[in-house]
Amino acid sequence: GSRVYNNYRGPLGTQHYGAEERIIGFADPAFNHVTITVHFDNNVADLDLFNYGDRVSCGDQEAEVYHFSNGTGPSERERLLTRPDQTSWLVIDQYDESEMAPGVPYEIEVTCTPVVCGDGITESWAEACDDGNEDAGDGCSPTCEIEPDFQCVGGINQRSMCSPAPCGDSAIQQPAESCDDGGREPGDGCDASCREEFGYVCEGEPSVCGRRPFRGPYVPGEVIEPMRGGPLAIHHADFWYVEFSADVVLSGALRVTVGIGNADLTIWNAEGAVLELHRDVRDEVWQDLRLPAGLYKFAAIAWSDIDRYTLTLETAAP
Repeated sequence: GSRVYNNYRGPLGTQHYGAEERIIGFADPAFNHVTITVHFDNNVADLDLFNYGDRVSCGDQEAEVYHFSNGTGPSERERLLTRPDQTSWLVIDQYDESEMAPGVPYEIEVTCTPVVCGDGITESWAEACDDGNEDAGDGCSPTCEIEPDFQCVGGINQRSMCSPAPCGDSAIQQPAESCDDGGREPGDGCDASCREEFGYVCEGEPSVCGRRPFRGPYVPGEVIEPMRGGPLAIHHADFWYVEFSADVVLSGALRVTVGIGNADLTIWNAEGAVLELHRDVRDEVWQDLRLPAGLYKFAAIAWSDIDRYTLTLETAAP
């Protein structure tokens, strides 16, 4: 449903981030599609609405922003998908403080639509599959999890197609399998669903799996040699694996060092992405990302052709 929160009053800060903004934390105990609309009771005012992450520090405002709405006018709308273990941060920022006198009211309307298992649309991290029903035993469970001994294909926002998994027959059945070592024991590089495990590479049929080359393990504060690469064609990526032997606070930068180009960065662990920086700028910089001990995958991604780049990492104890 929807709920309107009103009687908020300005002024707010400007786009230069030098004045006061309104910061709102939105927590939801369930997976929901959420639409947040902010409207000023002033047709002259122009505001921006930022969807901020909660994984990096405020040392770099642009690195904080996951998505933003910056149209012209007194209303802005932002959409997000909530999850039970995450707080979404929204910042309401007035474009020009001269456009609105102190005390002008504005309202915030929040509309929630539940993620529905069984509607045939696989919803990002909320569902592992969605085959359009809530039946058990067909590969996609009533809670939209992939059932044991089944495989499901179909991407985000698509209907899942599930079938019994032939995993363990020593033949790679694409696209459901990326490896098959003749068994279904996890922990050997090829998991029980015949997918490569994080940090492993598998080759051949039956598959032979081994650990990917990685740097480390590093302790907090230890010097990490810069990672350099290029040239890198548009939409191509280089991957680096780095292991930390203890919990760390990680800061770093991915910079284009020769020529022109736009570099993007993604960091994964075994559960998924922990940081994504895709700003429309040359370099990506972040600070104070807290990471537990373990292996991480870093991707240097070329949003436009890159001649040379350098990825630098610094760690400290939490």
